[in-house]
Amino acid sequence: MVLALLGILKAGAAFVILDAKYPAERLIDCLRQVQPKACIQMEAAGAIPPALEEFVTAWRAGWRSPKPQPRCATS
Repeated sequence: MVLALLGILKAGAAFVILDAKYPAERLIDCLRQVQPKACIQMEAAGAIPPALEEFVTAWRAGWRSPKPQPRCATS
């Protein structure tokens, strides 16, 4: 995680840490506002709420457009 954050900062990008304990609606709103190009999901954080899982699945499916492809990794 530390290396990922250092790489993000070195690239001149930003990062947003979302706590899975927040209500799913708040997390979805945060994702809509920041419009991330990539995401890192840590399994150690536990399962994400079903509503958020649906949003993330639809969001990733939207990446399959002709636009440049963002990446999402699970660690």
